[in-house]
Amino acid sequence: MHLERLDRLRARIREADVAAAVLVHPPNLRYLVGFHSNAYSRPLTLIVPADGDPTLLVPRLEELQAREMTRVPDVRSYVEWDEGSAAGGRLDAEWRALLVDALEEHGLAAARLGLERAVLTGSADGHLAAALPKVAWADASGWVERLRLVKSPAEVEHHRRAGELAAAGLTAGFAVARNGGTELEIKGASVAAVFTEGARRCPASAVASAGNALVGERIAAVHAPAGGRRARPGDPVFVVLSASVEGAHCELSRTIVVGDAPTETQRHWFRSVARAHEAARRQAMPGTPASELDRAARGALREDGLAEYLPMRTGHGLGFAPVEAPNLGAGDETPLEPGMVISIEPGVCVPGAGGALWADNYVVTTTGVSPLTEYPIEVT
Repeated sequence: MHLERLDRLRARIREADVAAAVLVHPPNLRYLVGFHSNAYSRPLTLIVPADGDPTLLVPRLEELQAREMTRVPDVRSYVEWDEGSAAGGRLDAEWRALLVDALEEHGLAAARLGLERAVLTGSADGHLAAALPKVAWADASGWVERLRLVKSPAEVEHHRRAGELAAAGLTAGFAVARNGGTELEIKGASVAAVFTEGARRCPASAVASAGNALVGERIAAVHAPAGGRRARPGDPVFVVLSASVEGAHCELSRTIVVGDAPTETQRHWFRSVARAHEAARRQAMPGTPASELDRAARGALREDGLAEYLPMRTGHGLGFAPVEAPNLGAGDETPLEPGMVISIEPGVCVPGAGGALWADNYVVTTTGVSPLTEYPIEVT
């Protein structure tokens, strides 16, 4: 899989008439060679020449895992202390010195190179230009992201498995909610269940998870952090989980009503969101601009007088990050393609009252979309 991805990138490198691409965005390195870390607090770089093997630059702390995780034959590391340092031990200076050495050794220190400028700070860009004055830099931002848009069948299967783990998390979280738990307790149970289920179903795979839980009127501030609000009978409870298997993310969410029968207002929210979700799903066809899904969902909510309560886009792409292109919102005219994985997630957030939201994930096929997540929708 990684060799095929590198070959596709090399074709883009040759098309851009550069000698190599210098890649610094961690998800792109994971996509291309399989290297990932628990925390991206130190510079990472993958040098991919138009022809030949790549070179991976990592901090000494992560050299062993880089060698174990990847098939890259040339892994080099920099230190972050005085003894044996090349540039005084400061992280950015050590990384830059190692990069200069690697490029000089490969005869690339006076070549035309592609660089992911969009993820570098202005100062880092300037320091690189000063350290490599003979390099002609071209902007390689988005090259790998474009490759990542369309998933292989193996990647799609990882997305599906991530959805299964997230479903187990929702079940655990809602059980706590029905017993009167707090938002933090609901969230904790949900995320823990993802890892427990991951250990049972795919113990040899890399599994990650994060999420949130909100209760009652707090749902209206949908990105607020979980707190001490306790679930009471009649409260809506919203749980959202991001889970990944081998880097392939899902986003699964649901809203339930605890205990008592839902009010007619709550039913109205759910019915309208269901219509909005279905309207967006019907638009999800190859060739359809991503923005059309948002227009369809908002149109359905508008018919029910609720469009003003959808405070975000209708969804987004999924991949090696929990939120990726395409953006299912106004302004993104990217045409959908078979193999893209998307999350459709319209909802209503009513200040002072709460709301109803849910997210389901799909892979675009030649005729429409196929679901990757399955979980009951309890209130309709």
